[in-house]
Amino acid sequence: MEKLFPVADGHCDFLYGMVERGYDLAAPKPDQAIRLDKLIEGGVKLQLFAAWIDMLLDKNPLNQCLCMIDANYRMLDENPVLTPLTKDFDIAGDRIATVLTVEGGEAKAERVLELNPDHPVFEALMRVKDDEALLKSYAGILYGQAQLLAGLKLDDPAKFAESLNALMVK
Repeated sequence: MEKLFPVADGHCDFLYGMVERGYDLAAPKPDQAIRLDKLIEGGVKLQLFAAWIDMLLDKNPLNQCLCMIDANYRMLDENPVLTPLTKDFDIAGDRIATVLTVEGGEAKAERVLELNPDHPVFEALMRVKDDEALLKSYAGILYGQAQLLAGLKLDDPAKFAESLNALMVK
């Protein structure tokens, strides 16, 4: 196939497949869409690899993202034809430039729980502030409640249920 012009693929969820399905660019599985030989044959010179977070998985979004970032570095180490995009990248060369992107904001590491000091729940927290175990339990329930209200999965559903049950029988 004659290469008439370079190709850039602006989005690819291959890293998810690496982590969740064992995909490999150089040794592709039958259901794998992205293959190194086809990228080369197609004249791809720039490939954006997305760290796509699957909110339906029972895995922490940040951990999912970090696993895909690790997979990206592993992919670069295993496939010397791939190189991170730099200002010195030679489009006429034999390499494929890569860019790692993070899709969506689900992997955001910092979550903030704000409490209204005039709310009765805050008053309840203040009443138990000297009982470290109870205060930790209350804080865990509030955090779990905030996760559910935000449409997120609980970090530990069993612990959340246990804390609620303990509060109900108290």
